[in-house]
Amino acid sequence: MKILLIGSDGQLGTCLGNNLSNFELIKANKKILNLNIDESEIIKTLKRINPELIINAAAYTKVDNAEEEKLEAYKINGRSLNAISEFANNKNIYLIHYSTDYVFDGKKKERYLENDETNPINYYGESKLVGENFIRKNLTNYFIFRTTWVIGRKGKNFAKTILQLAKEKNFLEIINDQIGVPTSTSLISQVTESCISSIEQSKPWPSGIYNLVPRGKTSWYEIAKMILGMAKDYQINLKCNKENILPIKSNQFKSKAKRPSNSLLNNSKLYKVLDFKLPSWDDDFKKIAEEILNDFQNEI
Repeated sequence: MKILLIGSDGQLGTCLGNNLSNFELIKANKKILNLNIDESEIIKTLKRINPELIINAAAYTKVDNAEEEKLEAYKINGRSLNAISEFANNKNIYLIHYSTDYVFDGKKKERYLENDETNPINYYGESKLVGENFIRKNLTNYFIFRTTWVIGRKGKNFAKTILQLAKEKNFLEIINDQIGVPTSTSLISQVTESCISSIEQSKPWPSGIYNLVPRGKTSWYEIAKMILGMAKDYQINLKCNKENILPIKSNQFKSKAKRPSNSLLNNSKLYKVLDFKLPSWDDDFKKIAEEILNDFQNEI
């Protein structure tokens, strides 16, 4: 089965490309397929490649910038999925796509279910919801994996930002009233591989939206403390240690885009189809944090 991986050089795409090497994988970075173009051009490229399954790991992920760069976010996260899903429908092939908890407003007290009402509070979330809706409108055979706080070895993410700031500053102020879990690109790749295998074996999971997150709950503040605690164990010399992280409220931190206060997703639907147990967030995070710390140590 010939699989097209869109966004192959991004944070998630790089990990997918490495972990799915056993499959016949065609990697498409921006030079091969840029989603910030007309739909007709996207269709032309898809026809030329002629895949038997599409994985879309490309996304506009600059949450604050999306408030001003709305057209670019809309085209990449939203409108391009109209073309991709229409092509997949015409070819009768599966599409695997990744979305976000930011399609919700974060006001729910419990964990969000896949069929809960969406109500994004920032434009990044709006643009991702547009993409979801195009897929659901145009396609029957699809998997949308909603995930939270993605962290990988490549690209920019919260863990890397904290390490860099701790290298430069004596104290850090980190938000502690936004609740969720970090999700590693490795876990996302593992779930994706399991999903593809079910298709190859002609026993595909039921199409639809799945919440893809590890077990448990935490906050940005707790994650920051964990990564700096691990840095100390690695004997990495930083100006700020975990004892010098100060918890603050969201309203004390200025940003262009609002974030949901509750980013917890209920993953029970995914549990029913997976052939392995989802890890706790801290076990999942520690594995990817070790890779990030090794890279960070080699750079300083």
